[in-house]
Amino acid sequence: MRRLKVTAPENSRKEVKEILEEFSKDITSTEVEKKDKEFVEFNLILEPDDIDDAVEKVRHIKEINKGELTVEIIEESAKIEKGKKMENASSRLSIQEMYSKALTFSTFDWYSWILIALSAGIAVFGVMVSNVMIVVGAMVIAPLLGPFISTSFGLVIGDKRIIRDSMINALIGVLITMFVAFIIPKPGFNEVNALMELIANPHVTTIPLSLFVGSASALTFVSGNKEQLAGVAVAIALVPPAAVSGIALSIGAFNTFLKALIIIVTNISALILAGSITFKVSGVSPSTYYRKKVSKEKFKQAVVISALSIVLVAFVVGYLTVQNFNTTSLSNEIESEINSRFSNNVISKEVEVSSHQVNVEIYAVNAEVTGSELERSLNALTDREVDVVVLNVDGEALE
Repeated sequence: MRRLKVTAPENSRKEVKEILEEFSKDITSTEVEKKDKEFVEFNLILEPDDIDDAVEKVRHIKEINKGELTVEIIEESAKIEKGKKMENASSRLSIQEMYSKALTFSTFDWYSWILIALSAGIAVFGVMVSNVMIVVGAMVIAPLLGPFISTSFGLVIGDKRIIRDSMINALIGVLITMFVAFIIPKPGFNEVNALMELIANPHVTTIPLSLFVGSASALTFVSGNKEQLAGVAVAIALVPPAAVSGIALSIGAFNTFLKALIIIVTNISALILAGSITFKVSGVSPSTYYRKKVSKEKFKQAVVISALSIVLVAFVVGYLTVQNFNTTSLSNEIESEINSRFSNNVISKEVEVSSHQVNVEIYAVNAEVTGSELERSLNALTDREVDVVVLNVDGEALE
């Protein structure tokens, strides 16, 4: 349930009351004065689904001039009447409430920009010390998710202002995160660590996960449940990959930078695509002919661009997944070959497999296999360049 407060000029009292009575019989009115003019204030209880129709009808009363009509939507927790069953408040927002919420999400004030920069700094230090909890904290406090959801909403209702402002602010927010991560001093930190590899690791599950989260974000928006929005932001995680991309760029790890960039593009595309479709399915629609026309045009463009982006990313992610699978399989084969040749004589071993080369270093006791023999054996397993070093307990190479 929602309480609607409508303030209109006194001379339009009859027309406004007749319209409001179509939607509710529980109406009270009070005479008020604004700017030395007489107005009447109506208060009534409505279902969220009726709010949009009521507001649209009142707005089209010709006798009311621009600036003379105000409508305030107030949430009602419950309505209790003696002798009647208590009516719980509906969790779904009206289109007017969603529109107001989207306008709020589409732009950032200075506090939000500072919050984004601080969250980027927190994420950077979390990555540097390999502390996942610190990175999670950075995800939650950054208000980056809202503008992307507002973009989806703007596409569905055909509002160019919301689309433009939301996309500009969202992309600037991501760029600020990357820039802050790039410029923060990182003394002694000059190589990619395990947490960076974990964050910047596109996988076949990245795309469906992002689509599900995009849909969940839109449903959270429609329901007006603000508490769940932070949880969704943690799941989609735009801040960590943006921070990792900035860190990777600053230390010259371009491969990691590109992988993090893929995740960012995937999440953004999935948020907009899944969010837009979810809004459509939820019954969100434009209110005027002009907006319907804009919505039809922009919605198609957004769906096509987002879908093409996701397909492109899917090919890249698929390729990287196959490469990782082949690398893991080759590593297992090399491990098996080493174990079969050295039996229990290996003290320690280190195997590094890249896309072009295999490096093996083994410390062994009573080794009967030399480095050159193992190298020939491993060359038969792969077409990559193989470099093998076998050392005894004294550190002497067994050629």
